[in-house]
Amino acid sequence: MLILLPSFGGFLLKKTLQGFYNLSVEYSPKLWYQTDQFALEVIIHERMKLYRCVTKDRSLASAFYLPYYIGLDIARNLFTPHIQVRDKLSHQFVGWLLAQPEWRKRGGADHVFVLGRVVWDFYRKEPTNEWGVPLLKDPELNNMTKLLIERDPYSPTAKMVGIPYPTSFHPETDEDVRAWQRVVRESNRDNLVSFAGAPRKAEFHGQLRGTLLKQCMNYSRNCTLLDCSKVSCPRYPQFVTGLFLRSVFCLQPPGDSPTRKGIFDCLIAGCIPVFFSNDSAYDQYVWHLPRNGRSYSVFISEDQVSLVPTISLSSSSRHPLFPTSFSANPNSIAANAGDILPRRNSLGLQTLISGQSSHETRIRVFGEP
Repeated sequence: MLILLPSFGGFLLKKTLQGFYNLSVEYSPKLWYQTDQFALEVIIHERMKLYRCVTKDRSLASAFYLPYYIGLDIARNLFTPHIQVRDKLSHQFVGWLLAQPEWRKRGGADHVFVLGRVVWDFYRKEPTNEWGVPLLKDPELNNMTKLLIERDPYSPTAKMVGIPYPTSFHPETDEDVRAWQRVVRESNRDNLVSFAGAPRKAEFHGQLRGTLLKQCMNYSRNCTLLDCSKVSCPRYPQFVTGLFLRSVFCLQPPGDSPTRKGIFDCLIAGCIPVFFSNDSAYDQYVWHLPRNGRSYSVFISEDQVSLVPTISLSSSSRHPLFPTSFSANPNSIAANAGDILPRRNSLGLQTLISGQSSHETRIRVFGEP
Protein backbone atom coordinates (compact mmCIF):
# COMPACT_ATOMS: atom_id res chain seq x y z
CA MET A 1 0.00 0.00 0.00
CA LEU A 2 1.41 3.42 -0.98
CA ILE A 3 0.97 5.70 1.98
CA LEU A 4 3.76 8.26 1.62
CA LEU A 5 3.76 10.36 -1.54
CA PRO A 6 7.28 11.58 -2.43
CA SER A 7 5.84 14.34 -4.60
CA PHE A 8 8.48 16.85 -3.58
CA GLY A 9 11.07 14.58 -1.96
CA GLY A 10 14.57 15.55 -0.97
CA PHE A 11 15.54 17.10 -4.31
CA LEU A 12 12.90 19.81 -4.31
CA LEU A 13 13.37 20.49 -0.61
CA LYS A 14 17.12 20.83 -1.09
CA LYS A 15 16.64 23.04 -4.14
CA THR A 16 14.18 25.23 -2.25
CA LEU A 17 16.37 25.58 0.81
CA GLN A 18 19.54 26.30 -1.16
CA GLY A 19 17.87 28.66 -3.61
CA PHE A 20 14.91 30.44 -2.08
CA TYR A 21 16.17 30.33 1.51
CA ASN A 22 19.93 30.29 0.77
CA LEU A 23 20.53 27.40 3.16
CA SER A 24 23.23 24.77 2.74
CA VAL A 25 21.83 21.33 3.54
CA GLU A 26 23.22 17.81 3.33
CA TYR A 27 20.97 14.83 3.99
CA SER A 28 19.42 11.82 2.33
CA PRO A 29 16.83 12.83 -0.30
CA LYS A 30 14.52 9.87 0.42
CA LEU A 31 13.35 11.06 3.83
CA TRP A 32 10.85 13.75 2.81
CA TYR A 33 7.32 13.21 1.56
CA GLN A 34 4.11 15.07 0.88
CA THR A 35 2.31 13.51 3.83
CA ASP A 36 -1.30 14.44 4.54
CA GLN A 37 -1.92 15.71 8.06
CA PHE A 38 -4.69 13.13 8.51
CA ALA A 39 -2.59 10.08 7.51
CA LEU A 40 -1.92 8.80 11.05
CA GLU A 41 -4.30 5.82 10.78
CA VAL A 42 -2.54 4.43 7.72
CA ILE A 43 0.99 5.11 9.01
CA ILE A 44 0.42 3.31 12.31
CA HIS A 45 -1.30 0.39 10.59
CA GLU A 46 1.66 -0.10 8.26
CA ARG A 47 4.06 -0.03 11.20
CA MET A 48 1.88 -2.36 13.23
CA LYS A 49 1.83 -5.00 10.48
CA LEU A 50 5.61 -5.22 10.75
CA TYR A 51 5.73 -5.21 14.56
CA ARG A 52 7.64 -8.29 15.67
CA CYS A 53 5.18 -9.20 18.42
CA VAL A 54 2.04 -9.35 16.27
CA THR A 55 0.36 -12.75 16.66
CA LYS A 56 -2.28 -14.53 14.60
CA ASP A 57 -3.40 -16.48 17.67
CA ARG A 58 -6.04 -14.44 19.47
CA SER A 59 -5.64 -16.51 22.64
CA LEU A 60 -2.02 -15.31 22.97
CA ALA A 61 -2.72 -11.63 22.43
CA SER A 62 -2.38 -9.18 25.32
CA ALA A 63 -3.78 -6.31 23.28
CA PHE A 64 -5.89 -5.83 20.15
CA TYR A 65 -5.33 -3.18 17.49
CA LEU A 66 -8.28 -2.17 15.29
CA PRO A 67 -7.20 -0.93 11.84
CA TYR A 68 -10.40 0.85 10.85
CA TYR A 69 -9.67 4.10 8.99
CA ILE A 70 -12.55 6.02 10.49
CA GLY A 71 -10.96 9.40 9.77
CA LEU A 72 -10.60 8.63 6.08
CA ASP A 73 -14.12 7.21 6.02
CA ILE A 74 -15.92 10.21 7.46
CA ALA A 75 -13.93 12.66 5.33
CA ARG A 76 -16.01 11.57 2.35
CA ASN A 77 -19.29 12.64 3.95
CA LEU A 78 -18.47 15.21 6.62
CA PHE A 79 -20.34 17.94 4.78
CA THR A 80 -23.42 15.96 3.87
CA PRO A 81 -26.61 16.85 5.78
CA HIS A 82 -27.72 13.20 5.63
CA ILE A 83 -26.54 11.78 8.95
CA GLN A 84 -27.57 8.23 7.98
CA VAL A 85 -25.00 8.32 5.17
CA ARG A 86 -22.39 9.97 7.37
CA ASP A 87 -22.79 7.48 10.24
CA LYS A 88 -23.35 4.26 8.29
CA LEU A 89 -19.90 2.66 8.45
CA SER A 90 -19.12 3.77 12.01
CA HIS A 91 -22.38 2.20 13.22
CA GLN A 92 -21.54 -1.01 11.37
CA PHE A 93 -18.07 -0.99 12.89
CA VAL A 94 -19.36 -0.62 16.46
CA GLY A 95 -21.93 -3.37 15.92
CA TRP A 96 -19.26 -5.75 14.62
CA LEU A 97 -16.83 -4.85 17.40
CA LEU A 98 -19.27 -5.43 20.27
CA ALA A 99 -20.03 -8.89 18.90
CA GLN A 100 -16.40 -10.05 19.08
CA PRO A 101 -15.58 -12.47 21.95
CA GLU A 102 -12.30 -10.64 22.63
CA TRP A 103 -14.22 -7.43 23.21
CA ARG A 104 -16.76 -9.01 25.53
CA LYS A 105 -14.00 -10.53 27.64
CA ARG A 106 -12.68 -7.20 28.97
CA GLY A 107 -15.14 -4.68 27.57
CA GLY A 108 -12.52 -3.20 25.25
CA ALA A 109 -9.96 -2.39 27.96
CA ASP A 110 -7.24 -4.17 25.95
CA HIS A 111 -8.20 -2.67 22.57
CA VAL A 112 -6.45 0.20 20.75
CA PHE A 113 -7.99 2.41 18.10
CA VAL A 114 -6.30 5.14 16.00
CA LEU A 115 -8.28 8.14 14.74
CA GLY A 116 -6.48 10.34 12.23
CA ARG A 117 -8.61 13.44 12.74
CA VAL A 118 -9.32 15.75 15.68
CA VAL A 119 -11.64 14.53 18.41
CA TRP A 120 -14.39 17.02 17.55
CA ASP A 121 -15.01 15.20 14.26
CA PHE A 122 -16.20 12.19 16.29
CA TYR A 123 -18.07 14.00 19.06
CA ARG A 124 -21.53 14.71 17.65
CA LYS A 125 -24.39 14.33 20.06
CA GLU A 126 -27.22 12.20 18.71
CA PRO A 127 -29.80 12.73 17.34
CA THR A 128 -28.59 16.21 16.31
CA ASN A 129 -27.49 17.05 12.79
CA GLU A 130 -24.34 18.88 13.87
CA TRP A 131 -20.75 18.40 12.71
CA GLY A 132 -19.09 14.98 12.62
CA VAL A 133 -20.13 11.52 13.72
CA PRO A 134 -21.12 10.34 17.24
CA LEU A 135 -18.54 7.54 17.51
CA LEU A 136 -16.74 8.78 20.63
CA LYS A 137 -19.99 9.64 22.36
CA ASP A 138 -20.88 5.94 22.43
CA PRO A 139 -20.51 4.79 26.08
CA GLU A 140 -19.78 1.24 24.87
CA LEU A 141 -16.35 2.47 23.70
CA ASN A 142 -15.28 4.16 26.93
CA ASN A 143 -12.83 1.44 27.96
CA MET A 144 -10.93 1.39 24.67
CA THR A 145 -7.70 3.37 24.23
CA LYS A 146 -8.00 6.00 21.49
CA LEU A 147 -4.97 7.58 19.83
CA LEU A 148 -5.78 10.89 18.11
CA ILE A 149 -3.93 13.86 16.64
CA GLU A 150 -6.06 15.99 18.99
CA ARG A 151 -7.81 14.68 22.09
CA ASP A 152 -10.36 16.17 24.45
CA PRO A 153 -8.21 17.23 27.44
CA TYR A 154 -11.31 17.84 29.55
CA SER A 155 -12.41 14.20 29.55
CA PRO A 156 -9.73 12.50 31.65
CA THR A 157 -11.67 9.23 31.87
CA ALA A 158 -12.12 8.89 28.10
CA LYS A 159 -8.75 7.10 27.61
CA MET A 160 -7.65 9.42 24.81
CA VAL A 161 -3.98 9.99 24.00
CA GLY A 162 -2.74 12.81 21.79
CA ILE A 163 -0.32 11.69 19.06
CA PRO A 164 1.72 14.18 16.96
CA TYR A 165 0.47 15.07 13.52
CA PRO A 166 2.45 13.34 10.76
CA THR A 167 5.04 15.68 9.27
CA SER A 168 6.84 15.43 5.93
CA PHE A 169 9.96 13.94 7.55
CA HIS A 170 10.10 10.14 7.74
CA PRO A 171 13.59 8.90 8.66
CA GLU A 172 14.60 5.28 8.34
CA THR A 173 17.60 5.05 10.70
CA ASP A 174 19.10 6.78 13.71
CA GLU A 175 21.74 8.29 11.45
CA ASP A 176 19.00 9.88 9.35
CA VAL A 177 17.81 11.63 12.49
CA ARG A 178 21.30 12.77 13.48
CA ALA A 179 22.00 14.08 9.97
CA TRP A 180 18.88 16.24 10.02
CA GLN A 181 19.68 17.42 13.55
CA ARG A 182 23.00 18.70 12.21
CA VAL A 183 21.10 20.67 9.55
CA VAL A 184 18.84 22.10 12.24
CA ARG A 185 21.72 23.08 14.52
CA GLU A 186 23.76 24.70 11.75
CA SER A 187 20.88 26.64 10.23
CA ASN A 188 21.37 30.40 10.12
CA ARG A 189 18.30 31.80 11.87
CA ASP A 190 18.26 35.34 10.55
CA ASN A 191 14.50 35.66 10.99
CA LEU A 192 13.20 36.42 14.49
CA VAL A 193 9.52 35.46 14.07
CA SER A 194 7.59 33.64 11.38
CA PHE A 195 3.98 32.68 10.75
CA ALA A 196 2.82 30.10 8.21
CA GLY A 197 -0.96 30.02 8.02
CA ALA A 198 -4.14 31.34 6.47
CA PRO A 199 -6.97 33.55 7.77
CA ARG A 200 -9.89 31.87 9.53
CA LYS A 201 -13.51 32.78 10.12
CA ALA A 202 -14.31 34.50 13.41
CA GLU A 203 -15.79 31.36 14.96
CA PHE A 204 -12.52 29.52 14.31
CA HIS A 205 -10.08 31.80 16.14
CA GLY A 206 -10.25 34.14 13.16
CA GLN A 207 -9.79 37.31 15.17
CA LEU A 208 -6.50 36.13 16.69
CA ARG A 209 -5.17 34.92 13.35
CA GLY A 210 -6.17 38.16 11.67
CA THR A 211 -4.34 40.17 14.34
CA LEU A 212 -1.20 38.08 13.96
CA LEU A 213 -1.30 38.35 10.17
CA LYS A 214 -1.57 42.14 10.35
CA GLN A 215 1.17 42.46 12.95
CA CYS A 216 3.50 40.24 10.97
CA MET A 217 2.96 42.31 7.82
CA ASN A 218 3.40 45.58 9.74
CA TYR A 219 6.67 44.43 11.32
CA SER A 220 8.18 42.71 8.30
CA ARG A 221 11.74 43.48 9.48
CA ASN A 222 11.27 41.03 12.35
CA CYS A 223 8.47 38.76 11.10
CA THR A 224 8.17 36.71 7.91
CA LEU A 225 4.72 35.62 6.74
CA LEU A 226 3.90 32.62 4.58
CA ASP A 227 0.25 33.11 3.62
CA CYS A 228 -1.12 29.61 3.04
CA SER A 229 -4.23 31.03 1.41
CA LYS A 230 -2.01 32.12 -1.49
CA VAL A 231 0.52 29.27 -1.43
CA SER A 232 -0.65 25.69 -0.85
CA CYS A 233 1.39 24.81 2.24
CA PRO A 234 0.21 21.16 2.28
CA ARG A 235 1.22 20.77 -1.36
CA TYR A 236 4.57 22.55 -0.97
CA PRO A 237 5.80 21.70 2.55
CA GLN A 238 9.37 22.59 1.55
CA PHE A 239 8.42 26.26 1.85
CA VAL A 240 7.16 25.73 5.40
CA THR A 241 10.27 23.76 6.41
CA GLY A 242 12.58 26.37 4.88
CA LEU A 243 10.82 29.22 6.67
CA PHE A 244 10.98 27.47 10.04
CA LEU A 245 14.67 26.59 9.60
CA ARG A 246 15.40 30.30 9.22
CA SER A 247 13.29 31.37 12.21
CA VAL A 248 13.88 31.57 15.95
CA PHE A 249 10.17 31.76 16.90
CA CYS A 250 7.18 30.32 15.02
CA LEU A 251 3.67 31.57 15.81
CA GLN A 252 1.24 28.69 16.33
CA PRO A 253 -2.27 30.09 16.90
CA PRO A 254 -5.26 27.69 16.92
CA GLY A 255 -6.81 26.91 13.56
CA ASP A 256 -10.13 25.17 13.01
CA SER A 257 -9.33 23.49 16.34
CA PRO A 258 -6.73 24.18 19.06
CA THR A 259 -3.99 22.00 17.52
CA ARG A 260 -2.29 22.23 14.13
CA LYS A 261 0.25 20.29 12.09
CA GLY A 262 2.51 23.35 12.04
CA ILE A 263 3.44 22.71 15.68
CA PHE A 264 5.41 19.64 14.70
CA ASP A 265 6.67 21.15 11.45
CA CYS A 266 8.35 23.85 13.50
CA LEU A 267 9.69 21.46 16.15
CA ILE A 268 11.49 19.27 13.62
CA ALA A 269 12.98 22.44 12.11
CA GLY A 270 14.28 23.55 15.52
CA CYS A 271 12.02 26.60 15.72
CA ILE A 272 10.56 27.64 19.10
CA PRO A 273 6.75 27.46 18.96
CA VAL A 274 4.70 30.34 20.35
CA PHE A 275 1.33 29.15 21.68
CA PHE A 276 -1.82 31.10 22.50
CA SER A 277 -3.86 28.26 24.04
CA ASN A 278 -2.96 25.55 26.54
CA ASP A 279 -5.00 23.14 24.46
CA SER A 280 -2.66 23.49 21.47
CA ALA A 281 0.08 21.29 22.96
CA TYR A 282 0.55 21.44 26.76
CA ASP A 283 -2.61 19.46 27.53
CA GLN A 284 -2.43 17.31 24.40
CA TYR A 285 0.83 15.43 23.78
CA VAL A 286 1.77 14.14 27.21
CA TRP A 287 3.61 11.12 25.77
CA HIS A 288 5.81 13.21 23.51
CA LEU A 289 6.41 16.70 24.92
CA PRO A 290 7.81 17.80 28.32
CA ARG A 291 5.34 18.55 31.08
CA ASN A 292 7.00 21.92 31.49
CA GLY A 293 5.83 23.63 28.33
CA ARG A 294 7.95 26.70 29.01
CA SER A 295 11.08 24.55 28.57
CA TYR A 296 10.55 24.38 24.81
CA SER A 297 7.99 27.05 23.91
CA VAL A 298 6.58 30.50 24.61
CA PHE A 299 3.02 31.11 25.80
CA ILE A 300 1.11 34.35 25.18
CA SER A 301 -2.53 34.60 26.19
CA GLU A 302 -4.93 35.61 23.44
CA ASP A 303 -5.86 38.86 25.15
CA GLN A 304 -2.22 39.91 25.45
CA VAL A 305 -1.00 39.29 21.92
CA SER A 306 2.22 41.14 21.09
CA LEU A 307 4.58 40.56 18.22
CA VAL A 308 7.95 40.15 19.89
CA PRO A 309 7.89 38.49 23.32
CA THR A 310 10.66 39.29 25.76
CA ILE A 311 12.03 35.92 26.83
CA SER A 312 15.20 34.03 27.55
CA LEU A 313 15.30 30.53 26.11
CA SER A 314 18.43 28.64 25.14
CA SER A 315 18.48 27.36 21.57
CA SER A 316 19.88 24.06 22.83
CA SER A 317 16.56 23.30 24.52
CA ARG A 318 14.93 22.79 21.13
CA HIS A 319 16.92 19.79 20.01
CA PRO A 320 16.15 17.08 22.61
CA LEU A 321 12.48 17.32 21.53
CA PHE A 322 13.19 16.71 17.91
CA PRO A 323 13.17 12.87 17.78
CA THR A 324 9.75 12.69 19.46
CA SER A 325 8.07 14.87 16.85
CA PHE A 326 8.02 12.73 13.71
CA SER A 327 6.72 9.43 12.36
CA ALA A 328 9.41 7.08 11.11
CA ASN A 329 9.02 5.66 7.62
CA PRO A 330 6.54 2.82 8.20
CA ASN A 331 8.08 0.76 5.41
CA SER A 332 11.58 0.90 6.89
CA ILE A 333 13.02 -2.45 7.97
CA ALA A 334 15.52 -0.68 10.23
CA ALA A 335 12.80 1.40 11.87
CA ASN A 336 10.71 -1.64 12.64
CA ALA A 337 13.76 -3.37 14.09
CA GLY A 338 13.98 -0.55 16.64
CA ASP A 339 16.63 1.65 15.03
CA ILE A 340 14.72 4.92 15.26
CA LEU A 341 15.17 7.21 18.27
CA PRO A 342 13.61 7.42 20.80
CA ARG A 343 12.05 4.25 22.17
CA ARG A 344 10.42 5.74 25.25
CA ASN A 345 6.76 5.36 24.26
CA SER A 346 6.46 1.67 23.43
CA LEU A 347 6.24 0.72 27.10
CA GLY A 348 3.69 3.44 27.84
CA LEU A 349 1.21 2.11 25.31
CA GLN A 350 1.55 -1.48 26.48
CA THR A 351 1.07 -0.57 30.12
CA LEU A 352 -1.95 1.61 29.36
CA ILE A 353 -3.85 -0.97 27.31
CA SER A 354 -2.86 -4.23 28.95
CA GLY A 355 -1.65 -3.44 32.46
CA GLN A 356 1.63 -5.20 31.66
CA SER A 357 5.15 -3.82 31.50
CA SER A 358 6.73 -6.42 29.24
CA HIS A 359 8.30 -5.22 25.99
CA GLU A 360 7.19 -8.54 24.45
CA THR A 361 3.49 -7.76 24.59
CA ARG A 362 1.78 -9.62 21.75
CA ILE A 363 -0.73 -7.68 19.70
CA ARG A 364 -3.49 -9.05 17.50
CA VAL A 365 -4.26 -6.92 14.41
CA PHE A 366 -7.92 -7.39 13.53
CA GLY A 367 -8.53 -7.92 9.85
CA GLU A 368 -5.11 -9.45 9.20
CA PRO A 369 -4.95 -13.11 8.09
